[in-house]
Amino acid sequence: MRIIITIFLMQLLFLNYCSILSMNPNSNKSNEDSFSEWGPQEINKTSTFITDKLSEYLKNNTSKPFLEFIKIENKSSEHIDTSLLENEIKSKLIKNNIKFIDKSKRKDTLKEIELDMKGVVDEKSKIRAGFLLSPSYQLKGEINDVVRYINGEKIQLLVINFTLFNFETSALDWQESKKFSKNINTSKIGF
Repeated sequence: MRIIITIFLMQLLFLNYCSILSMNPNSNKSNEDSFSEWGPQEINKTSTFITDKLSEYLKNNTSKPFLEFIKIENKSSEHIDTSLLENEIKSKLIKNNIKFIDKSKRKDTLKEIELDMKGVVDEKSKIRAGFLLSPSYQLKGEINDVVRYINGEKIQLLVINFTLFNFETSALDWQESKKFSKNINTSKIGF
């Protein structure tokens, strides 16, 4: 008898839950600016937006810029593999003829030049000294979020911010942000 009453109560709760969902006008509403998980679509939207804006700025305001890309910091509560976003942005900027300086490779380059100077390397493939480039700008990205709980709903705003630092003037020359929101119904059914 106890099992039958428990099953009956469970069915009643389930029917009640279904009727609440059907009365909620937002339950099936899709928001184009929202995301459920950080994925390929958000990476593509962010990289396209940032590279379009940055390319436009650099082509209108500088001659031949050389950028140093600083690893994107994820300070949000989301698990985001920032290397995917970094690679997408670099690829799109390189296609727009914007060059990057990778300081982490300088030691390798200097070792090669040292070998060339010792006469160990074939003359045809020698690297000439004095042609290393310094970056004129540093591009830095940061991901932050703000989370609020309103009427049983978790509302998260995810902000991807990029800044361009000018080495010559020590000025912050450019900044742009891309925003995404996520809404999750957190209300629970209880007895």
